[in-house]
Amino acid sequence: MSSTVQAASSGGRIALAGATGRIGSVLAASLVSDPVSVMALTRGPQTARLPDTTAAVAVDFDQPGSFEAALHGAQRLFIVHGTSPRQVRNEIALIDAAVKVGVAHVVKVSSMGPPTTLLPFAWHMAIEAHLATQPLGYTVLRPSAFVDIMHRAGSQVAAGTWGGAAGEGLVTFIDTRDVAEVARAAL
Repeated sequence: MSSTVQAASSGGRIALAGATGRIGSVLAASLVSDPVSVMALTRGPQTARLPDTTAAVAVDFDQPGSFEAALHGAQRLFIVHGTSPRQVRNEIALIDAAVKVGVAHVVKVSSMGPPTTLLPFAWHMAIEAHLATQPLGYTVLRPSAFVDIMHRAGSQVAAGTWGGAAGEGLVTFIDTRDVAEVARAAL
């Protein structure tokens, strides 16, 4: 991906939690040309499809003790987690492990909008609140709805049956590649 964003700062190690997903895979591919060491924290390092220069490191989100060893030597951490009731526990455990091993900066993909009790938005707010109390730098990305949802919901959109939380309001859509490019700049 050709980019106008400055390369991630020289040297150092970046850990990617979510490197095999829609945003993380684009981010991993874009970091190949940067002067950094990249490691993907993944449940299945043997099956993860990653760039050749990206090290796959096994983590088990049900065993948060695996995070500290996996994050050893990382200066920066990118976190994007699939929506799940376990998301708050998993991301907070990962952030806590990052603090313990001396990670200097976390980039977390969150969700758009103001604080709310609606799920999954409330999960992100709980994680952001925890992150804000930690002794490290952080960047929170709050993208709107992803444009690739139109591929999956195209028939409902065409039929006029697709809806969301915006009611009659307007929502801008963002491409996951753009979110990855902003994450790259933040890292």
